[in-house]
Amino acid sequence: MHDDYDSLSREELLRRLRVAEASGLETRSEAQQESDAHLHWCLRAASAGTWDWDLRSGEVRWCPQNYRLYQVDPASHPLAYADWLACLHPDDQEKADQAVNEALSGQALEFEIEFRIVHPDGTVLWVLAPGRVIRDSTGEPRRLSGINLDITARKEAEARLQESEQRLDLALDSGQMGMWEWDVEADWSVWNAREYALLGLPPASGHEPTARFFEHIHPEDRSGLERSLSAVRQDPRAEHWSDTFRIVRADGAIRWLAGVGRALRDGDGRLKRMIGVNFDITERKRAEEALRQANRRKDDFLATLGHELRNPLAPIRNACELLKLKGPADPAVQSAGDMIERQVSHLVRLVDDLLEASRITRGKLALRRESLELSSAIEQAVELARFAIDEAGHGLSVSLPAEPIRLEADPVRLAQLFANLLTNACRYTPSGGRIRLAATAEGSEARVEVIDTGIGIPEAYLPHVFDMFYQVPAGARQPSPGLGIGLSLVRGLAELHGGRVSAQSAGPGAGTTFTVHLPMQSLDAAPPPPRKAAAEPPPRLGGRVLVADDHVDVADSLALLLRLRGLEVESVYDGQAAVAAVERFRPDLVLMDVGMPRLDGLEACRQIRAQPSGRGLRIVAISGYGQDRDRQHTAEAGFDAHWVKPVAPSAVLELLATGRIC
Repeated sequence: MHDDYDSLSREELLRRLRVAEASGLETRSEAQQESDAHLHWCLRAASAGTWDWDLRSGEVRWCPQNYRLYQVDPASHPLAYADWLACLHPDDQEKADQAVNEALSGQALEFEIEFRIVHPDGTVLWVLAPGRVIRDSTGEPRRLSGINLDITARKEAEARLQESEQRLDLALDSGQMGMWEWDVEADWSVWNAREYALLGLPPASGHEPTARFFEHIHPEDRSGLERSLSAVRQDPRAEHWSDTFRIVRADGAIRWLAGVGRALRDGDGRLKRMIGVNFDITERKRAEEALRQANRRKDDFLATLGHELRNPLAPIRNACELLKLKGPADPAVQSAGDMIERQVSHLVRLVDDLLEASRITRGKLALRRESLELSSAIEQAVELARFAIDEAGHGLSVSLPAEPIRLEADPVRLAQLFANLLTNACRYTPSGGRIRLAATAEGSEARVEVIDTGIGIPEAYLPHVFDMFYQVPAGARQPSPGLGIGLSLVRGLAELHGGRVSAQSAGPGAGTTFTVHLPMQSLDAAPPPPRKAAAEPPPRLGGRVLVADDHVDVADSLALLLRLRGLEVESVYDGQAAVAAVERFRPDLVLMDVGMPRLDGLEACRQIRAQPSGRGLRIVAISGYGQDRDRQHTAEAGFDAHWVKPVAPSAVLELLATGRIC
């Protein structure tokens, strides 16, 4: 039987060629002829052809396969060396001729040449020509013989591989990525030049101990990186690894790297190797840190802005209350007082919305959830928006389902959400328009729609109306009197409750529909606890109030307003004076600013609590700051409550009358 010729190696073909040569060229036995036939089968199966060049006669003999390989007609003319050379690509002729001459002039018996041949139709093939020099007894070359192998497919594969490697190198260089391979069992690694560069090391070749890489890991990140790699090793299902960590370069510089790798396992799931890349993300980390700092500065700015706005708003509101108390008989004074009160309330709401939207963005707004009926939140929202709706002359209809819809929600925030939608509809609906609020149950969700007959929203702007500070361009919609905060707050509150909100409009003049979806309380949820019997009302406090605020207008206007309500009030303007006044004045209630000179409100409260007269005293912080951390600081200092300016006199009267913080 013949061999599987496709699997014969080049060396085996050469060996069989030498056997044929050794058997003689003129007289052959039947066995030798069979061997020749066998060889020709091998050559044909391997797309190879034999050649023999008699140096004395100059004649070149090719087997039929070689003629087919070169696409030369065997009957065209006797072949000579120059004929073969003419079949080669012009760029390879000189190189091939030089290789033949070196073989003839040297002492080596074997040689090998690679070159291209060009067919008559222009097709180019790559050929490998291993050969052998046959010398006479004096050592002079007598013949050259060998084979031609078509290696075009191999060359094309090598070219594709080289092109792929070049693209990979370009991608790695463009991304400043270092490539690595880790033999887990031998615990060595191979790095490319970029990986060495990332570590600040001169490039090298060969295997690197894996420990050498870990020597450059920042000490604070080393254990975390080891854990993430260990997790991949121990989980036979893990295919990918990724982590971020810091390195300490050879020059001492600290850089951030991101690593991504793939696990290669055996049939039993054991990790054998990992391959991957590392790339420098230092600039990204710096940008992220800069963004965090910018957000902190923004939050600090907003908090400071709120504080600075609330301080002047407090005496304005107090002055408004004074006007209403002292001038009820004068319609002009009463009208002015109402106008001031409306505008102050609007400013206070703008400040509150701005700060609350910022808290939602930072994930700092916590909900106080309880089981409630949707209708109660809607009723409260209507009450909050009623004045704006009535003032604009809008008609409002509310549609609620017959069956109650229960939610697990924060009642204050939910009412705020719907109130913002109602005031938004009021703002963008011309006077005398209609607003409809409809609530329904859809599966496991509550659906609430606020529909207006207002100016509408062009379709191109609908996806952006919930973005913070976004305003529809004036040419597409009437100029907005707001800051672009209310709808952003609506979306944030809806998402905090596990819901979503969307806007639809048929375009300018066609009105707008805002739809809120909220998850309903599960039917399996525990029923709300029964209401406890009303506790005995706390004892009434007296009527002596100490107001401490370094903002003189705030302190004096609030004190005057409380005096008009029949209270005995004393004002002081720094923390030390407040501590002394408690001992001397013996108030029933202290309203104290947090940020004061000489002694701030926090320390003043601590010192008051340390006095015998201050241990049972009601002390309320009044501040322009109202973030969670501000409330935490005042609670830790010993305050009973934290009120944000401007303080409503009714809250003070409620506290003194009932002892309850409202």
